[in-house]
Amino acid sequence: MKMENIDNSSLRLRRLIKDYPEPEIHETGGSLKEADVASMADNFQSFDNSAFRDKVDAIKANYLRNLDGEFQNVIDDVVSEARTYTHHQLNGDAVSEKKECQVPGFAKHKVFYPQRSLLTDLFDLKHIATIHNIFVAVLIIFTANQMIEDIKHHGNPLIHMDFMFEQLFSKIPVVICLWLTMHCIVVLGLYWGFHWWAETRHALSGVTTVRIIDYTAITCYIVFICCLLYVPTSYVFYYDLPGGSSSIILCEQLRLMMKTYSFIRENAPRAMGLPCVLTAGCSAPSSPVGTPTSASATRAKKRVLCPDFSKFLYFMFAPTLIYRDFYPRTPYVRWRYVVSNIAQCCGCVIYTNFIFARFCVPIFRSFGTGSGVQFFISSWFRSMIPATLTFILMFFTLLHSWLNAFAEICCFADRGFYRDWWNSISFSVFFRTWNVVVHDWLYNYIYLDMMILSRNNRFLSATMVFLISSVFHEYVMVVILRVFYPLMLFLFGGVGFLFMSIFKFKQQRLGNVIFWCCVFSGNGLFLCLYSLELFASINCVTGKPEWYSFLFPKMYSCRFNSTAV
Repeated sequence: MKMENIDNSSLRLRRLIKDYPEPEIHETGGSLKEADVASMADNFQSFDNSAFRDKVDAIKANYLRNLDGEFQNVIDDVVSEARTYTHHQLNGDAVSEKKECQVPGFAKHKVFYPQRSLLTDLFDLKHIATIHNIFVAVLIIFTANQMIEDIKHHGNPLIHMDFMFEQLFSKIPVVICLWLTMHCIVVLGLYWGFHWWAETRHALSGVTTVRIIDYTAITCYIVFICCLLYVPTSYVFYYDLPGGSSSIILCEQLRLMMKTYSFIRENAPRAMGLPCVLTAGCSAPSSPVGTPTSASATRAKKRVLCPDFSKFLYFMFAPTLIYRDFYPRTPYVRWRYVVSNIAQCCGCVIYTNFIFARFCVPIFRSFGTGSGVQFFISSWFRSMIPATLTFILMFFTLLHSWLNAFAEICCFADRGFYRDWWNSISFSVFFRTWNVVVHDWLYNYIYLDMMILSRNNRFLSATMVFLISSVFHEYVMVVILRVFYPLMLFLFGGVGFLFMSIFKFKQQRLGNVIFWCCVFSGNGLFLCLYSLELFASINCVTGKPEWYSFLFPKMYSCRFNSTAV
């Protein structure tokens, strides 16, 4: 996109403002006589002022509405063209080669361009920043209130902080060792294994030998993924890591799995010489003009067969799950911004701990001593607000503060980790805007590949996306809670997929209200049932074998009294 397009949009804006003339003011050129003034006063007295004001207000509202609409369209064009122009300036070679690789009628792959996170832009507005300040003030009040209560009842103002670190994030040395081991195996083993496979198959000429090498590589990769799934999970059970520490290992495990698959998926077709329509990694340098020397040809061939190790290493820590040879970068690191985002992450964790201590533990503590249907319904509705607050805090912690901190450290310029999911009018919009990082991976490597295999069957492709996503969500919850409770699999993969297909509203306000009602009720149900299971394991003695307690939730094995609490 050339700079002339932006100039044309600016010219449209100036013409738009020019087309709305200012009100004409006629000068009388002399003084008014007393008779004229009296006549004008009589006319105004007999004039219906209210009707006149209503007519003027209607004209004013219509005028401003038309002006605002035209002005917004021009501004949107200018911003869109400026972003495209900036993206071309930063990634000129990659973009041009990307265009050459596009095939008519084929879905477009992920394109990175410099952008800030949406909340970062919104926090520049003082009205939105005030909402953020209110949350900070409530956190301070929560902290002071909880410390006073702890001093009153336990004599220790930090007893809940001690509980959080001892019961949720204990055994940190084990977590660090597992984290380092996983990264060393992935960074050293996977990359150099792929490098050897790409170079070896390129040097061979026999078709049978190449097939043997390919099948061997596929087998090794499957074994690698199985080991990456089994070994960290087995150590989580062996060391009996608590929920917080387990979630760190499991999230890192899944992140490494998705990143390694993206690296293989983007670079294997290039190493095999397949059409670039099967991959978005079309950013390999083109051959130089003229006849290159043997050394330069060898270096170019290596770059095409396997990316440099520095590119792979940067990708492993960049806040994205889609591999590219090049990303838009920022010129420097703002360390104050990094510290601010990390501090916000810590504050949100403390905030969540206080929400559970003040609103959730008192509700479910008595489960197993006297429970019933009324207790469950009451607990569900009382869980909706704290569960939704936890949901919002989790979003802000992971998708905004944590990813922005790592993006700043890596000078990663594309900060579009989410979009305005809070304005969703349907679950299909929510699933596309809530977590853009994971959605891009599912769309590029599950949905699009299934579209190819199923011959453009959208329903089958979407079903596969929801099935894989819900299975791994359930896997995380099973390992953290140590019980197979397929609530996530049912609500996310079943009810969520059904809602995405059925509930679609054209009216913005009605759709958004129903969406938030579903968010409140769904999060409340998650928190209620998982908390009931947690306290059932504390208060109830089932007398069943360990494998039975793992496969079947303990809350259904408790003997309820006839009276509800």
